[in-house]
Amino acid sequence: MGFTRRDFMKGCLLLGGPALLLPRDLHGRQRREETWQPAYAKLEKEGKLARKIEQAYGIFENCQLCPRRCGVNRRKGQKGFCRAPL
Repeated sequence: MGFTRRDFMKGCLLLGGPALLLPRDLHGRQRREETWQPAYAKLEKEGKLARKIEQAYGIFENCQLCPRRCGVNRRKGQKGFCRAPL
């Protein structure tokens, strides 16, 4: 019959099984990854977040969101052609 699927699985477990049981240090040291922080948290630490927010809202003072680029001041409640809310 030759080599069966069962023989293959036994061989894999005999050869690869012990590697699963070894301590982590034998596999190499794991890098300690820094915890992920969103970009706005970094900007807040640097004191730049408020300025970025003002820049973003500044776009609404001369509205150019839609292709019509009507230029209304949406921060004061004006509505342009597209009637997009603030």
